[in-house]
Amino acid sequence: MVLFNQLQFVGSNAKITTTDTTPPVTTASVAGPLGLNNWYTGPTTVTFSATDDLSVVAQTQYRLGSSQSWTSGTGVSFAASGIYNVQYQSIDVDGNVETPDTITVRLDSRAPVISENADTSVIFNYLPVASLTIDDIGQNHRQPVGSQSQHSEVCRS
Repeated sequence: MVLFNQLQFVGSNAKITTTDTTPPVTTASVAGPLGLNNWYTGPTTVTFSATDDLSVVAQTQYRLGSSQSWTSGTGVSFAASGIYNVQYQSIDVDGNVETPDTITVRLDSRAPVISENADTSVIFNYLPVASLTIDDIGQNHRQPVGSQSQHSEVCRS
């Protein structure tokens, strides 16, 4: 419901002003494959939805961090690994600007790399010793990983 405050005629055009002084309200939702500890593991999209009780939403804006300029749009997508702080706000047709809000998206799109090195010259209880290393590019969102020894059986013919 829109409450009209004033109706002005300028030539053949009419201008309606409202008593709306309340900015819109914008919500953000994230869609993508969710992994452990609120980290996304693949392409992820943040979608914005804005409403205004007294007038119409004219524009929704977002930016990455606080140093970039605002971009108009109802969503933004991410594919590269990183931590994204997305600020967003909306403006209604009466010029009321919402206070920016922030959502953080943590994206790790790279699977861990596992490498092994077997040294048959080192024997432990008649078995060669293999070293296993798991590299998760420093993303501390999973359980700690590192090098560990693993024993394997010696094949006898």
